[in-house]
Amino acid sequence: MSDGPSPGRSQGGPAPSGGSEAHEVASVEAKNGPPPVEVSAETFLKMGQQVLAQQPFSVLIDAELLALAPGRCELAVPLAEKVLQQHGFAHGGVVSYAADNALTYAGGTALRVPVVTSEFKINYLRPAVGERLIARAEAVHAGKSQAVCRCDVFVVKDGAEKLCAVAQGTIAALPKKD
Repeated sequence: MSDGPSPGRSQGGPAPSGGSEAHEVASVEAKNGPPPVEVSAETFLKMGQQVLAQQPFSVLIDAELLALAPGRCELAVPLAEKVLQQHGFAHGGVVSYAADNALTYAGGTALRVPVVTSEFKINYLRPAVGERLIARAEAVHAGKSQAVCRCDVFVVKDGAEKLCAVAQGTIAALPKKD
């Protein structure tokens, strides 16, 4: 189970919300919380990147948050030797990590509260052989306490993307702290 506030799984304040282009404005608010705070889409992405930087495993494997918008996330993992298995392709746990973290960012930014991964399922479609993984996740539905999200994980080789895994998960809001 993955845990932490949105975006992603690290400690912090309410999750940002907003557009995906730099000129758009995003708002930051918790459900039933204080009034929204306006931030640019660039600031929103930087906030998400700061959360990622607080996750030791994400730092260990050099994960990078490429894009972040409410209910959407794009995360990359370089396929360095340290994340490969004995046959030379990405270890399944690293592919799962990319899907899980992207799902949680998508769900956390949709719910705008601290979240955990309640469950997720992944289907591996082909070995991930290439230079990097890109996980693209989106919230399909967000209610008051959970979001259902899906994610496609691609492997990039010589500039071409190939779908290597698909995942779906339920991202749950953490109970409010007293």
